[in-house]
Amino acid sequence: MDTSGAETPVSGSPCAHGAGSPASLCAAAGGCADTGARAVEPGEQAEPQPVERGQGVPHLAGYPVVSEVPVRWGDMDALAHVNHAVYLRYFEAARIEYFERMGMGHPGPEWREYGFVIASLRCRYRAPVTYPDTLAVGVRVAAWGRDRLVMRYEAYSRALERVAAEAETLLVAYDFKNARPVSIRPEQREAILVLEGREPDPLPRRRSSEV
Repeated sequence: MDTSGAETPVSGSPCAHGAGSPASLCAAAGGCADTGARAVEPGEQAEPQPVERGQGVPHLAGYPVVSEVPVRWGDMDALAHVNHAVYLRYFEAARIEYFERMGMGHPGPEWREYGFVIASLRCRYRAPVTYPDTLAVGVRVAAWGRDRLVMRYEAYSRALERVAAEAETLLVAYDFKNARPVSIRPEQREAILVLEGREPDPLPRRRSSEV
């Protein structure tokens, strides 16, 4: 996520993300100090906020959440470009930011009781990326069902000015205590609708043999 020029919310006026939220998170929500959002009480779940799409990258205008991920020297392999497996971490960073924007909070103990697990993943590589670079990684919910959703990603290279990779994950809402899939919570569906500004496509009914 691009934090350049981000301003810290006005002191004494907690934003919708809660007191002490990173300035970058508030900036991504359009600058909470100017949104008129009421303060969040301790222990209360923050409400998702609609945001400007694309983070200045026209190609990513269809993505409600864009995470700025710097490429590290160690991300490259012996062939002198970012290793294919590292992109999964880039997409993970964007996915976690999306979950936080849904109001799920930061990864912690609650995520070990209920959360989302990856059932399948596919990735297509379009251009080699090298250090130094920064990737703008867009993520959106493209489709959903009762207990699962499809997230799509694009990693846009600032240095190359083109998409370097794109991916798709199938995620299942999961009750870790009882080790079984469960329905996506209503408040999370509402949060997704706010972020996306539309209803994701319905997923086709799966066969009984599928996860």
